[in-house]
Formats: sequence, structure tokens, C-alpha cells
Amino acid sequence: MIKDIIKLMEERRLNLINLFESEHHQIDASRQHQIYGAIAEIEFMLKTLRYHQDLNVRQNLSQREDNMLRLD
Repeated sequence: MIKDIIKLMEERRLNLINLFESEHHQIDASRQHQIYGAIAEIEFMLKTLRYHQDLNVRQNLSQREDNMLRLD
């Protein structure tokens, strides 16, 4: 589930970056600022999601290691 959300957020981020880069000279300053802010928020959310995804992986590995030790 987290992977799907990350993928969706990454696509949205890339779309906003492409919009900003391709049309920044045609977009007024306030709209540019909104796009930049949206990109920053998405990047923060991606960082948070990746942290929790990594945390889940580490917890699963730790549990597996504990289970292996109990079997010995």
C-alpha cells in the first residue's frame, strides 16, 4: 500500500516539475510559488513515507531474526 502511495506521489511530483519547467515563463509569480510549495510538500511526504517503509522493513527483518534464534 505504501508503495502505491509513493508511486502516485512521485508521478504527481514529476508532473508538477514538468509543468513548472516547461511553462514557468508563462505562469504568474503567485502560481509559480504555489507549484513550488506543492512540490516541496510532496517531497516531504515522500520522505516521510519512505522512512516508514524502511522502518517496516527493518522491523520485519528483526522479527525474522528473532524467530530464527528461537528455532535454534
